[in-house]
Amino acid sequence: GGKPEGEKEFVDAMCGEAQAQGVNFRRLLALMKKGSLDVLFLNSSYRRYPDTKGVREALKKVKFIVHRGFFMEPETEACDLFIPATFSPESSGSHYGAEKQVVWRNKAVDAPGACVPDWQFYRDLGRKLFPDRYPKWEDPAELYELFRKTIPSWTGMTLERLEKSPDGVVWPVYELNGPERLGTIFDKGVYLTEDGKLPFSSNLLGPIRWDYPKGSPHGKDKNPEYPLTFTQGKVLTQWQQTLTNYSGALAAFSNGRTISIHPETAKQYGVAQGEKVVLETPTGSIEGRADVTDTIMPGIVFTPSHFIPSSPFEQTRSEPINSVVPNVWDRISAQFNGGGCRLRKA
Repeated sequence: GGKPEGEKEFVDAMCGEAQAQGVNFRRLLALMKKGSLDVLFLNSSYRRYPDTKGVREALKKVKFIVHRGFFMEPETEACDLFIPATFSPESSGSHYGAEKQVVWRNKAVDAPGACVPDWQFYRDLGRKLFPDRYPKWEDPAELYELFRKTIPSWTGMTLERLEKSPDGVVWPVYELNGPERLGTIFDKGVYLTEDGKLPFSSNLLGPIRWDYPKGSPHGKDKNPEYPLTFTQGKVLTQWQQTLTNYSGALAAFSNGRTISIHPETAKQYGVAQGEKVVLETPTGSIEGRADVTDTIMPGIVFTPSHFIPSSPFEQTRSEPINSVVPNVWDRISAQFNGGGCRLRKA
């Protein structure tokens, strides 16, 4: 699974190799805190990152912020210029799925007002900034074919082929009219390495070993004030902190900000089903209703990760989950789950 490759290869072929090193979020956050950024394009939610309040404070030190989005959200309040974007049905383009299948989407309806699709916004911006280097193309179909003809692993994934396949075409296809590589790779139970085993080591990280996350109540740096293990994640009716929060149909199926705990944990803290509780971490606190269930282990706390304070529906309205997620990264997985937390009645 994952994203089909070729993006960096295409950019290098069109514009030459980048002279500066790429900036990941951690480096970007450090630059923001120092006040070293003049312009920031905010194309997603800053609430997707841990210690959301800290990120919001860092944004205040950026001289000029451009935000592209769909709704009047906290990101809109943080920016200097808001440019309304288009939803998928309002623009043509390609998508990829979890199994690297590429699907072509034709525009279905016109976008309202001054909404501008991503491809047009960045094409026009690229022409203004780099008129001598930016590739010449006029629409998504022309850009896609330029990409396909440039990247060998996309050679057989013609636009005509994509349009004939509503389920998409699985990347890579190296030859015109070449077959898709379908099926399970590891059906023999053997990894495609020299010895058939998975090496738990890398040149960058060295030997990989497991330890409790920093701040875990079971780790060597545990804080007795936060004796429970905090976890968060997706639930059936929601996906991200964006579109699904604005759906009344999905909100009708939502139980809101629930905080799931085992009956033993509930008894320990004197908490009953449906009672209002406050989940606290070293970073912040969030309020919800207790969901006492034996589907979770004793000592573990779980709450959904999707809700936002700007949702028009009570069922999906809450402080962002990352307001209580500490900015502590696991060096192997780059995940944040597993830190310490505590509960109290609201």
